[in-house]
Amino acid sequence: MWTELAEVVAAKWDEVLDAIDAVVSEPDVDPAALVTAQTELAELEAQLADEAVDGDEGDEIDESESDEAEPDTEPETEADDEAAESSSLDETDEIEEVEDEPVGFWAEVGIDPIKIITADAEVYTMRCYLDDEPLFLGSDGRIDVFRSPKALARYIADAGADEEGNDLAQVVTWQEVLTAAIDGTLSVEVDPGNTYVLPGIADDISDGPDTVDPTQLELAVELLTDAADWAGDDSVNSALAQSESLGWLVSFVLRPDPSRLAPSAPFDKEETAWKALVEKFEERLRKH
Repeated sequence: MWTELAEVVAAKWDEVLDAIDAVVSEPDVDPAALVTAQTELAELEAQLADEAVDGDEGDEIDESESDEAEPDTEPETEADDEAAESSSLDETDEIEEVEDEPVGFWAEVGIDPIKIITADAEVYTMRCYLDDEPLFLGSDGRIDVFRSPKALARYIADAGADEEGNDLAQVVTWQEVLTAAIDGTLSVEVDPGNTYVLPGIADDISDGPDTVDPTQLELAVELLTDAADWAGDDSVNSALAQSESLGWLVSFVLRPDPSRLAPSAPFDKEETAWKALVEKFEERLRKH
């Protein structure tokens, strides 16, 4: 989506500048009024400068007289000392609290546990991005998935170091995940943004774009696209191209624009195309 936006902006850049020039105006200013305003401003600045100088001289005289009259100053009270110390400690605590705020293990290693809900199962796996390219736990286009987070952690401890059977093993931080799995401290926690729900989308598509949940659809498109790209399969990108009926419907839902022509019923073709993408994705899942 960002690439498409960048291409449009690059192609229409001259038109964008012309449009900005068309709405920017520079009002006419009375030359006489401008001169008067500048003169008044200069006089005001000079007056303020003189007052500041007079004030500084008065302060110096007052301080001199004060020193002669009262050579000794009263020490701060114990209460003042305690208040100052408390304020200093509070500020230090706030700074340390910000600096020590935990990032989280998975954010540090740059690998995400993900949960996939299909029509007949709820499974867990892992994914990361290396040079903006998706990588899944698995190999040869097959994603290793597990029925529970504990089963996933146990698998990593037993077979996670196998580089040939696990594309994630090429990630530098994978060793940290493997070490935590082996010593039993690995906690597989899935962020809500990494939960993908596939059931129901096909039925919603058959009823039309107004019934499709944009968030659920966007996450599903992300998952299907990532898995296909990782496997070197261009079928998802082709099916979701705007020149295709399914791609047009998906684009209409995810990037609404009142000026665009809405997809028209019936939506049987779009439903069938979506089901085919989901079916092909589920065939990639290697269940353990």
